[in-house]
Amino acid sequence: MSKIFSKFDLRHISCTFGFVMNKRFYIIIIVLFTAVMSGIAQKKSIPDDTLRVIQILKSNSENAPRPREKTDNLNKIAEIYRKYNHYETAIEFYNKSLEINKTVLNSENAIAGIHKEIGNIYVDGGNYEKALVHHTGYLNYEKKQHRNSENIVTGATFVATDLNKLNKSAEAVKIINDIAIPAANGSGNKSLIRSCYGLLAETYELQGNEEQKKQAYTIYLTFVNEETNEAKTAALLAEYAKLKKEKELATTQSNLQKTEDSLVKTEKQVVELNERKRELMETLTKQQMSLRIIQQENDIKELENAKLNEQKKRQRIALILVSLLAIVIAVSAVFLYKLFRDKKRANYLLLEKNEEIFQQKEEISAQRDELDIVNKTLSHKNKMITDSLTYAKMIQDAMINRQQDLTELIPESFIVFNPRDIVSGDFYWYEKIGTKTIVIAADCTGHGVPGAFLTFIGNSLLNQIVVHERITDPAQILTRIDAGFAEALNQEHSDNTDGMDIAICVFDEETSKLAYGGAKNSLMKFYGDDFEEVNADKSSIGGFEIKRRNLQKDFTTKYIDVKPNMWFYIFSDGIVDQFDRRSKRKYSKSRLKELLFRAQYLPTEKQKCVITQDISDWRGSDKQTDDIIIIGFCPIPKV
Repeated sequence: MSKIFSKFDLRHISCTFGFVMNKRFYIIIIVLFTAVMSGIAQKKSIPDDTLRVIQILKSNSENAPRPREKTDNLNKIAEIYRKYNHYETAIEFYNKSLEINKTVLNSENAIAGIHKEIGNIYVDGGNYEKALVHHTGYLNYEKKQHRNSENIVTGATFVATDLNKLNKSAEAVKIINDIAIPAANGSGNKSLIRSCYGLLAETYELQGNEEQKKQAYTIYLTFVNEETNEAKTAALLAEYAKLKKEKELATTQSNLQKTEDSLVKTEKQVVELNERKRELMETLTKQQMSLRIIQQENDIKELENAKLNEQKKRQRIALILVSLLAIVIAVSAVFLYKLFRDKKRANYLLLEKNEEIFQQKEEISAQRDELDIVNKTLSHKNKMITDSLTYAKMIQDAMINRQQDLTELIPESFIVFNPRDIVSGDFYWYEKIGTKTIVIAADCTGHGVPGAFLTFIGNSLLNQIVVHERITDPAQILTRIDAGFAEALNQEHSDNTDGMDIAICVFDEETSKLAYGGAKNSLMKFYGDDFEEVNADKSSIGGFEIKRRNLQKDFTTKYIDVKPNMWFYIFSDGIVDQFDRRSKRKYSKSRLKELLFRAQYLPTEKQKCVITQDISDWRGSDKQTDDIIIIGFCPIPKV
């Protein structure tokens, strides 16, 4: 998911670099950004090579046998037009893909992605009302699927941003509070949570709600300054300890002040005693006065001793306080020195790491340049190969496609033809000779280019044997085409063992009989609940391995009385061998039998769609393993 930046993120970045952007700076940035974006939004001229690619993608989309391939090509076309700022055309192709995904594929993941792309295009074009429609569609599909909290956050922030652009900040606040922030909290991604609160603060600012803006911005700052807050917390704790010591010192000084007041009071008492002593000296005899004086002197000494002890106590307390203060200062100095040393060491390690990263970046850049050259070379070669194969496919299609469609010869008929690669090793052939209609499905050795070469040989031999020599018996056709393959590939004098599996059906309108002959490819017959698989001969066409062992190939013809609404199916082994990685099993002939048993009751075009869809569902995302061909026909329709 792309990172979401609010203007509060931008303020934070500016402070990191030591300056605060004033209003004039913001205005300059906005003007420059608008000018740049205006230049970017202008349509660009599309190169001729890219236009040719677009034409190929359009052709592939129109001729795609499966809806998924059609939508993939439409999306690629839309991406190209968007790259060159042809926004209206890009939206047109995205809408075509969206319609197919909604009505045919029902792919919620694809629908959500297309809504997102169309909404972003409308944002680039400044049409925020239409952008809101599609961004809302993207958000709703992501919420429906419950797949990814970050995608829900993306959709919600897109919608809120569009609403802000449309001066609907109250609705934007609801979207952010009800959807974006809960989803961001659920993802546990602090960056997402921070960006959501940044966008919320920005939206409150648009409303003029300063109190709510400050609350959102405060939460935003808790994520931005998390590390800074930890350092500040440590400093505050140290300051608190210092203040606590100062408070204790103040308490001690207060106690000393009380003691000093007590001493002052004692001194006053001494003065009073001296006054009384003077009075007594005037009234008493010398002896009495002498005794009194001695007693008073003793009292004075005791008071002086008490005062001296109090002064010593005060000195001890002061010494303790000074010692404690010195210890605190020393510990603080050690702590600060350790912090300074650790920071210096971290800066040194960071510098070394940056130098290492820079060197790795240089190496990666050099490797990337080399890889770009290799990729361009490979792309050029791949394009040449693909163009050649595409042209070869045009030639093969021209060879396979007859002057008449099979439905003109047998109205109730269809052909499912899915090559694995661009060109195919399977081919179909049909022709009408007099009252007889010949229908053939053939599977040559291999697939792709090697198989396609063999299809040319097979097609040419069938034209010669059936069309020119007028041979319509399946066994004779098999014998003649077997000899033709051996001769064409010089198999008697070489190590070549390529060949072909084939099924031949000849329907005679006069006798209402179907003649069948096959080389390894069988025939399936369905007549209501009645099913029969007519087995083929075990020998293939060509290969020449049987002659090398002095064995004779004996091809046979089997006859079937055709009744109204009796369906026949011939096919290659590509469908039964199709592998499903999930179940680790092949499609199998028994599954094909069950599929055709259900399909015989459906209209012809519906049969073709059901068979194609079942094969696609079985394969899933796995690659097709072989070429696939199935021909179904009903010679005598139900009256």
